[in-house]
Amino acid sequence: MDGTIVDSTAIVERAWGWWAQRYGIPLVDVLKFSHGRPTAATMQHFLPGVDHSAELEEMKAWEEEAREGIVAVPGAIDAVREASKGPWAVVTSAPRRLAEIRIAVAGFSSRKILVEVEVS
Repeated sequence: MDGTIVDSTAIVERAWGWWAQRYGIPLVDVLKFSHGRPTAATMQHFLPGVDHSAELEEMKAWEEEAREGIVAVPGAIDAVREASKGPWAVVTSAPRRLAEIRIAVAGFSSRKILVEVEVS
């Protein structure tokens, strides 16, 4: 989803910004590592052995509320419209609610099939 049909880079980078600042970690280092990785993996990479459960929930809640900066990837709306002539689905490692929000905010109709894949 993210980077394929939805561009939520601005929100993701703002979320990592507050987290990096909280721990005094250079944001540039966090961003180099984090893109394309699960949030928990990034937190563990920079702060190994720490229970990040509360922070994961905090970040998830913040990202579910944030809307500014979510857009469709150029050409994606037309591509999805064409794909909709047959069966298709959205597959993402994002939590379902977050995926549904981002898909809608980016201007896509809701998906009947949304596959949430847990990445470890």
